[in-house]
Amino acid sequence: MFEFIFLFLLCLISIIPFLFPAFLLFLKIFHRNTNKSEKINNIPRVTILIPAYNEENTIEETLNSILKTDYPNFNIIVVNDASTDNTFSKVKNFIQNNNVELILFSNSERIGKKNILNKYIPVINTDYVFILDANLHVEKSALKNMINLFDKNTGVIYGNLKLAKNAYSSITDEEIHYWNLETFLKTIQSESANITSPVGGFYILNKKYFETIPDDCNVEDMFVLLTILSKNKKSRFSKNSVAIENTAASTLHEFNRKKRIIRGGYFIIDYVFKNNIFKKLSKIDFAAFFLNKILRWIYPAMYALTFIFSIFSFRKNKAARIFFKLNLFLILATLAEFTYNSINNYINNKQRIRVHFFKKPLYFFMLIFAGVTALFEKSQHLWLKENR
Repeated sequence: MFEFIFLFLLCLISIIPFLFPAFLLFLKIFHRNTNKSEKINNIPRVTILIPAYNEENTIEETLNSILKTDYPNFNIIVVNDASTDNTFSKVKNFIQNNNVELILFSNSERIGKKNILNKYIPVINTDYVFILDANLHVEKSALKNMINLFDKNTGVIYGNLKLAKNAYSSITDEEIHYWNLETFLKTIQSESANITSPVGGFYILNKKYFETIPDDCNVEDMFVLLTILSKNKKSRFSKNSVAIENTAASTLHEFNRKKRIIRGGYFIIDYVFKNNIFKKLSKIDFAAFFLNKILRWIYPAMYALTFIFSIFSFRKNKAARIFFKLNLFLILATLAEFTYNSINNYINNKQRIRVHFFKKPLYFFMLIFAGVTALFEKSQHLWLKENR
């Protein structure tokens, strides 16, 4: 029985990573997006909404990059979410020193990004709201390129977020490779169908399709996207609309971010099936969502179960022995390199990358561990800011 379960799980974890790319290939060959409608006014007014919590090191650069945009019709709202640093004073000084239509709100208590969207989007008086994280550098034509993709049946347009290398993180290169693959898949998907994987801090939303985000949801971007798709509205990806963000400052920060995202994914799975959202999605949208998001969120738990059942099948099954030994070797080798370089850094009083040879196993097992630990954590109303 243990052998059968192990082999079944091994087959699943071996084929799951290829299912969504195969589905996109199928769409590219056999399906073309014919859902076209009338274009909107070329230069509608856009409100840029920037939630900011402890962003004193990045908020000025973000605002300066917006001022360089070639899109002429916008205003800015910055919501200081009870920051404990100089975010508020930085934005206030920016307003005084620049000729810009910018409104600054400041919360006395932190309410989180989700509640900022719930509070401010309904009272914004423009049809289009640009949700922008306060640590992004937006390139000149990003806003114009995103708006140009809107038609009257479009609910949301996502920009192309690119990651800049953080020299002191062991997994920087792996995170960039992972994100570049995500961007490639989004580009292919957007040519044939709706996007089912959001870019959370860099998108323009048609305000009339926004719905209040539930209290227990900490992946507001995914909720907003599913709301739009359930209304049979389009979601698109603008490859030419670029913003830059630094990768995580450390493996621990990226681990915490991944854990929060996967925990939010578990909430979304529960929400979609409890509220019959899946019945409101088109067949193509649901298939893409299932293959691209649901399977990805549950993959770490499936991998961990495969490892556990390889132990029970160790004596009788050669594949189980190979799987167990390979994983154990990679885990121990990664830990050994991390420990050695940590001690070496401490002795020499230097800050250096602590994992070189086993960066890929480190990144992979970080994802697996984040997904497994997310199973045992409650959804948080707020989360600690991850340094980037």
